[in-house]
Amino acid sequence: MSNTSYPSYWTYNASAINRYFPIPLLIFGTFGNILNILIFTRKTLRKNSCVQYLLSTSIVSVLTLYIGLMSRLLNGYNLDYTSYSSTLCKIRYFMSYLCLYCTSWFITLGCFDRFCSSSVSVFLRNFCKQKIVYRAISTVIILGCFIFAETIYCFNNGNLNSVASCYTISVQCQIIDGLLLMIFYTTIPIVLMITFGFLTLKNIRQSRRQ
Repeated sequence: MSNTSYPSYWTYNASAINRYFPIPLLIFGTFGNILNILIFTRKTLRKNSCVQYLLSTSIVSVLTLYIGLMSRLLNGYNLDYTSYSSTLCKIRYFMSYLCLYCTSWFITLGCFDRFCSSSVSVFLRNFCKQKIVYRAISTVIILGCFIFAETIYCFNNGNLNSVASCYTISVQCQIIDGLLLMIFYTTIPIVLMITFGFLTLKNIRQSRRQ
């Protein structure tokens, strides 16, 4: 394969992946999350504080699927308008990152809720109240808006002939973007989930001994 044909080969394969790969993910992801929403909105579960976090996760996951994957699917057919509009490009990445961040933190809050509900401490069990749940969800969303506000500056549409013409405008932005995702979407939530999981098991064992 010659050097001149290599970019065309890469463009063709990337477009093919964007055409077909998102379709099964959208179908199964939508089906699974809608089932979750139907289950979590039942009257018997609606007042459970942990279920509220899981319900929020399912709703945001649907948004993540359609904001992130739909644009890739459209890009495979050259219909992705975020590639031609700077504003849509920025909104797409801001919303994608915010939704991904929220899914991780809502699950983390669910783990924290289980830790609090299993505790013998009245103070900790008070964190399982509905008003606390709504405040926690609102706080996560507001903080996420501040954390990923960098996408408004760092992302822009560039070369319209490239496979993905909506991307970071500089290497510095790419580094900052990657670090923010790694810290706030992956590292901190995973550490907290594991920690609260172990603490919940510890609380359960202590309650059994009593």
